[in-house]
Amino acid sequence: MNSMENLEITPVRRTPVWLRRLLIGASCLPLAALSVLHSMGRSDDFGVLGKWYVMVPLTVAGLFAWGLIEKTVERTVPKTDSPE
Repeated sequence: MNSMENLEITPVRRTPVWLRRLLIGASCLPLAALSVLHSMGRSDDFGVLGKWYVMVPLTVAGLFAWGLIEKTVERTVPKTDSPE
């Protein structure tokens, strides 16, 4: 008996476009907030915010925020919609 005969075709769940855009936009908020804080720290007008022990964690958190954006896009955009 062929194993392909017993397989059922399951429909692919597609996320609505508006929901995809909302999720991707929401995942960009942490990076935007961290970017503002990092820029404020570089300007040297905000006291302790420009110290290295504040800037380094902001930079690391920015990298994690970028990873969040990439994971959100990877999970919400189907492979058929990607340009590759």
